[in-house]
Amino acid sequence: MGGPLLYGFIMGEIGLVMALMWQGMSIFVPSFLEESRFGDTGAGMAGMTFLYFLSPFLVIAGLFIASAVLHICLLIVGGAHRSFEATFRVVCYASGTQLLALAPFCGGIIGAVWNLALQIIGLSEAHKASRGQGALAVLLPAIVCCGFAFLGLMGVISQFK
Repeated sequence: MGGPLLYGFIMGEIGLVMALMWQGMSIFVPSFLEESRFGDTGAGMAGMTFLYFLSPFLVIAGLFIASAVLHICLLIVGGAHRSFEATFRVVCYASGTQLLALAPFCGGIIGAVWNLALQIIGLSEAHKASRGQGALAVLLPAIVCCGFAFLGLMGVISQFK
């Protein structure tokens, strides 16, 4: 697992640092243009600096957590025909899409969509599962979150009747 972890760490770190850099620019640059926002810059930059130093731990934890969630989802849909290590390898190697964070504005969005596609293909190949099982396993966390959000919204709306 060392090789995939190193690759995933490097790609994730580059992506996260670039995202922090673009975010930092959006906090810092407007402060020179607007006098009223200058006071917010110190707190924003302090938070960005904290995240920068915390980023190696976030990247490694994110790789393991994402792999665990995807492997559980594969187990649920009946597509986990190999071990957790196969899922971990797919997640790590799919994180190469983090390099798209180098492109401002839309790079992160394109990278996220491409990452989903790579995970679907990678999981179906690594676990010898169907593309449908791979897609369902990758999209299941989002489906569950949207379902809970919908139920919560319905609960809030029902309180106003």
